[in-house]
Amino acid sequence: MASGKAHIGVLICNESLSEAKYAGYEQGDANLLVVMSNDAWFENTPLQMHHFYITGIGAVMSGRDVVINSNRGIAGIVRRNGAIEAFPQSDTARVVKCTPRLSSSTTVYSHIRDFTIPLYAMLACLSIVIGRK
Repeated sequence: MASGKAHIGVLICNESLSEAKYAGYEQGDANLLVVMSNDAWFENTPLQMHHFYITGIGAVMSGRDVVINSNRGIAGIVRRNGAIEAFPQSDTARVVKCTPRLSSSTTVYSHIRDFTIPLYAMLACLSIVIGRK
């Protein structure tokens, strides 16, 4: 979706947990990501925080600011460098103002994405070998 200079990639709820979704929006030239979710399902559980922080990892992986709007969850923005501007959970409707920064840069992850599983396997084996010495 385009809006002025912004090319917005929209992730709905648990799509924000998918590496493939972030990669698709990066390849599709999105320079800002927005997550809309219904975290009322996970009210008063650690899953609300988990959902927010995993989305933050997606921001760093993709090199894009991610604006998060969650009912009964955390609202805020995660900057592409991982900095968080979060607003606490609320049971009442509210308007939160934040200013995202547009970015079309690529990250190291975007270049090695296809090699992450083999890389993790290699690092795991290396840590086992080093641990035995």
